[in-house]
Amino acid sequence: MEDSLIEKTFYQSMLQSGHRHPMKDLGELFFTEQTKEIPDASYIRFSQGEVYYHHKDYEAAIYKWENVHNELEPWAKKNIADAYTKLELFSTAEEIYKSIVTDSKILKIEIFFGLFDLYLQQERVEDADQMIKQMLSLDPDYSNVTDLARNFYEEHEKWLDAVNLAIQEAIRTESVNWFDLLDHYVQKGYTLKIDLDLKMLTYALSLLYRIDFSKFEQLLSNLWKSYEGTPRFLQWVQEMTTFLLTFDWKTDRNWQHLPNILQETYEQLTSGTYAFSSVSDIMPNFLRLWINIVPIEKAVVPSAYIFAWHEKIRGDIPKELLERAEKTIFEISPKVDIFDHVIRLFKDVEKWAENNQLEIHQMYKQLLKELVDDRQLIGVISASGSEKMHFIHSFLNESIFYEQPNSIVSLFKYDDSLSIEEISEKEVCHISDFEQYQVMISKKRPIENSLVRILFPNRLLQDYPLTLMEFPEYPDFQRISKPMTDYLYAIDSLVYFCNEVPLKESDYFLLKGIQQKFPDLPICCVIKEPNGKNNQKNFSTNEMNQFAKHGIRASVFYYSASKKGRRELAQSLTKLVDEKKIKHIRPIKFVFFLQKLMDHLLTQREKMENKRLEYIDQQEDLASRIQGVIHQLKDLEEETITVIRHSYQNVKDDVKKEIMGKLPKLLKEKGDRITENHKFHHIVQQINEEMNATIETFIFEEIRPLFFNKIQDWLTLVEDELKKGKTFLDEVNDGFYSMIGERKFQLQWDFQIINDWQRDVNRLAGRIQLEEEPILSPYTPYQLLLISTGKILDWLKKDKAFIANRFKQYVRRRDYERVAQTVAETFFSSFMILEKGFEQDIPSFFQPSFDQLERFERELKEEIAEKRRELEMIKNRSTSFSDPLQFFEIRRMQWEFLLRAQQSYVPVSG
Repeated sequence: MEDSLIEKTFYQSMLQSGHRHPMKDLGELFFTEQTKEIPDASYIRFSQGEVYYHHKDYEAAIYKWENVHNELEPWAKKNIADAYTKLELFSTAEEIYKSIVTDSKILKIEIFFGLFDLYLQQERVEDADQMIKQMLSLDPDYSNVTDLARNFYEEHEKWLDAVNLAIQEAIRTESVNWFDLLDHYVQKGYTLKIDLDLKMLTYALSLLYRIDFSKFEQLLSNLWKSYEGTPRFLQWVQEMTTFLLTFDWKTDRNWQHLPNILQETYEQLTSGTYAFSSVSDIMPNFLRLWINIVPIEKAVVPSAYIFAWHEKIRGDIPKELLERAEKTIFEISPKVDIFDHVIRLFKDVEKWAENNQLEIHQMYKQLLKELVDDRQLIGVISASGSEKMHFIHSFLNESIFYEQPNSIVSLFKYDDSLSIEEISEKEVCHISDFEQYQVMISKKRPIENSLVRILFPNRLLQDYPLTLMEFPEYPDFQRISKPMTDYLYAIDSLVYFCNEVPLKESDYFLLKGIQQKFPDLPICCVIKEPNGKNNQKNFSTNEMNQFAKHGIRASVFYYSASKKGRRELAQSLTKLVDEKKIKHIRPIKFVFFLQKLMDHLLTQREKMENKRLEYIDQQEDLASRIQGVIHQLKDLEEETITVIRHSYQNVKDDVKKEIMGKLPKLLKEKGDRITENHKFHHIVQQINEEMNATIETFIFEEIRPLFFNKIQDWLTLVEDELKKGKTFLDEVNDGFYSMIGERKFQLQWDFQIINDWQRDVNRLAGRIQLEEEPILSPYTPYQLLLISTGKILDWLKKDKAFIANRFKQYVRRRDYERVAQTVAETFFSSFMILEKGFEQDIPSFFQPSFDQLERFERELKEEIAEKRRELEMIKNRSTSFSDPLQFFEIRRMQWEFLLRAQQSYVPVSG
């Protein structure tokens, strides 16, 4: 019945004939029902509503269903809501859906279906999502609910819901199909877009492990790979490691993918990308998981990793895991190329150092490269440097080499073209030819313990896979420096050349010291061939006896300087060490020098800090000195302005004194020239004119030349003062050059100011203009007397002598200080522009220097700030420096442990 209610085919149960239209049968039934005493037409109306609905007469269907009042009423209301949805009266439909009260789980789900469809038509995605979740919660087994949910989630890219649905249904149904869907989501990357519930996931995985192991490993592998390189990778590894360790490892499983994934994961974890502290926390469990999963024949590598990590995090690796690793590592031969791995490690270290701008130890780097080369590395040593060099000349049939200083090692190697390099700890210096090299070593002492690498075309070195390393001469082993012992450890065998026999006691002492330090180093004593075969045989026997007596294991070769002798020696040297032994020994030496190179890098952070601190101290001291110079220059500028201003004032005072001292006298003397012949009506005007003429003559003929002379002396003084400034600037230039070693600035000066002032004085002097002064006032008593009443005037006219005498007295007794003061002010006013220019012109002499010093000070402060930022960054990123080196060291140790297990050797202590 419920299916018919869902499909709206309940009416079919009411039909009496299958040949007539349903409406006709239902109509007849309705008519019949109405004839009953107590009619109940609800079923018939419900059925009629269905028929109307199927014929899209939704209004008629609604009318019929509204009149259903029996147990089908909730279904009728649901159908009414369906009809309103068809009519797109969504709000009415939603209201009716939500108003239905029922205990029927099926009806509830169908109501959710109706609301879901309604919400989708309105594009109310979140509301539709809630309906899906309600249906899944109510009955996930209900027809098409999970498929509907899956399609809805995928269409709307709700990947969290889609993935959770797949996991939940996989757990609920234990159906492989849902696990396949989850795997599909993983491969598409959808699981990375969400915050996956790892607890629920691991539960689902544990079920799949039991149901289908192959699919379990496939899903786990795809999940693992999807998290690689993401921020959640560490959490994933930790969770999955803990989860997988809960399995019963007594049951054999044929793991196809996970062992390789764990290997890749280990390489990622130890690449330096992650913090060492975070990785070390998860590593014990990770290694336990790894050694459990891999086949026994492949367990040797993770076993070596266990030992390496034990060295770093002692106490965190369980004893039982160490014992298991020890048993594995010593009983199973590794199926890996250890040398290839340590070479890759070296390249990783080199790349990391380059990316972090660290100074890599160039000599160790070169030795590592030589150890990778297929050629045998033959050391050549002797108690006599000159004899050794002659031997090398003879053996190589070359005479182009020069005897090296006794502080370096020379390496002779075949190449198609000539190349010479001087390799020290910090740098590689390339030299174009032998002549340039000879000039170089003659002009400067080579760096102590440096390596000179000479590559050149040579027939003998081309035909025989040999590289010669020539050591300085040493009278005894005790004098061999520590770096030289590193070179001795690098070589495959040693040639000790002696020009004559028997060997001296010092020769035996030196050889015994080398062999005690390097017991596995093959030694060949090459002796210049004596005359006669019998002598050679006797000498050989004697030397071998002496070697045995001194406890020295060495072979003896008598060398003749001929083509045959050279080739016989070369052939003998190639056989001195077995090729297989070299292949076994060189990885050990490579690991040894790699450790030295890494130890050197470990000191770089402290060196980087100290280098920047030292630079900051130097620059701050320099900035302080610059600031001091600026203050001194400012004081000098102010002092110069003061001296020049005061000296100019002295010039003015002297000239003014001359004016004030002479001009009043000259004006008084004008009274002596008044006679009875003057026209007394205009005598004031006449005397004023004569006095102004006297003033002009006095100023232009006496004062101006005097001023010019004093100005010249003043300009000389100015030049002397500016020269003091120049001397100061010169001292500053030279002082900072000797301090810095380069011309960061060049403080300059310009004496054009002297010429400018001289030009200004000449120009301004030509513009001196003296205004006529009303020296004698027209309203004095005497002048009033002259213009009085006629009687008095007539009387005065008769006595001109009296008038002349009175005017003489008046002129002579008058005070001309004010006039002289005014004249002096007028004279100097022409030069006022020059005086005002002192405050601007003198600073212009110093300003370029101020500009340069202040610019340099700003640059220094910017550099100091930048270095401080770098220093702070180094301190804040201490783990980003130390962590990669710790990972590198673990990687180095893991391969060293394998070498120790596979070969009996004792590393030379560094």
